[in-house]
Amino acid sequence: MVMNNERIAELIYKRLSNASLNESEMIELQHWADAAEENAAYLNSVDADREVFLEKLGTMLSFNQEAGWQQFREQNFSSGKAPVKRISVFWKAAAVFVLLAGAAWLFLQKETRDNNSVPDEIAVVNDVAPGMDGAVLTLANGQRMVLDSMPDGNINAPGATGIRLQDGTISYAGNGGNNPSINTLQTPRGRQFHLVLPDGTGAWLNAASSISFPTAFTGNERKVRITGEVYFEVAANKAKPFLVEWAEAKVEVLGTHFNINAYADEPEAITTLVEGKIKMMRGKETVLLKPGQQAVLPTNGTLRLQQGDPEHALAWKNGNFHFAGRTGLEEVMRQVARWYDVEVVYENGVPQQVFAGEMERQLTLKQVVNALNQIGVKVRMDGKKLVVRK
Repeated sequence: MVMNNERIAELIYKRLSNASLNESEMIELQHWADAAEENAAYLNSVDADREVFLEKLGTMLSFNQEAGWQQFREQNFSSGKAPVKRISVFWKAAAVFVLLAGAAWLFLQKETRDNNSVPDEIAVVNDVAPGMDGAVLTLANGQRMVLDSMPDGNINAPGATGIRLQDGTISYAGNGGNNPSINTLQTPRGRQFHLVLPDGTGAWLNAASSISFPTAFTGNERKVRITGEVYFEVAANKAKPFLVEWAEAKVEVLGTHFNINAYADEPEAITTLVEGKIKMMRGKETVLLKPGQQAVLPTNGTLRLQQGDPEHALAWKNGNFHFAGRTGLEEVMRQVARWYDVEVVYENGVPQQVFAGEMERQLTLKQVVNALNQIGVKVRMDGKKLVVRK
């Protein structure tokens, strides 16, 4: 009887979670176990370490299953591959965060070990909470306000007229008059924040980002400047185009929804259009975007247009990390570093691994580190550093 890994994973999951296997399913699983010594040993190890596996499963429950499950099916079953004998357990009903390395193995794994084998190193960390809402507001007079620690309500300070903090959102009433001043909102690593600009435009800042803006939009345009990653929902106003500037580039819109990822440590700045139309410019280079498209600006290269993935681009705003099947380990760890405010260092080079799937940003750092170890990425905590080794 030939069975694929997808089916075996389902049967082992049911067995592990005490779900009732019917007689036919029990026979199926037994046939697989009888087919090879390694299969039988693996099944025995699942039974013997049931509590350990269930603990791992609890860690994985926060992962979203659909994207990675689809990626797994495409990578492993579309070409009719024969099943491998030494199987990694893929928790369809719980989660996926698929490691695609070479032949694309399954996610949650426990290798069969003999008495002489040395177990893989498991990171032991002092847990770090995930990031949260918080930012620093700098007024035109230089006064800095840490919004994390401020109570809700109107901000009473010189130069802060018309500014209100409520439920993790700071908003401007547009009372800057004819001489508006420039304010800057900055999110440190491990923080995110929502801003409502004087015209009603919403701006959501990811970790380690900033936006500088006037306290009122006067004249014939609305201009802001950003660093890092910001998602905009621009209030429509045909008489006043909305301009977003960063580094040497800018985006011009009338009213639309879009995301700009322009971190200085990323190799490319990527603008993703969700709704409406925008124009992106750098010097004499210009591209017009339609919904679902991305403008990609390499550090050293030509501005180009490509089909994008809004779900991937906006995952951070929706409370997730999203890895689209082509996400390398360095990109994953840059996101982790910003959100948990840690430094990542590599011993003996960067492992060449690629990820797909989705992971909640509300996991603690310990959960993330444990998950990475479980899929073969060797990570340990050293103070405020995550040390990754081949």
